[in-house]
Amino acid sequence: MAKKSLTKEIRFLMEKNDFHLVRETKHFIWQHKNGTIITTSKTPSDNYAVAQCSRQIRRIMGKVV
Repeated sequence: MAKKSLTKEIRFLMEKNDFHLVRETKHFIWQHKNGTIITTSKTPSDNYAVAQCSRQIRRIMGKVV
């Protein structure tokens, strides 16, 4: 899978779970409505990146939509 499509998947996952993009330099910095911040890679190195983001959301928020 291309890195561009992984980035799109991560962006979709984060926005679906009510995170908005605060800033992007070498990483994406996402913030939830309640103030929780999650940092993700701007260029994921493997196909497992989406699952890692999903797990990170589940651990912090208690659920993934």
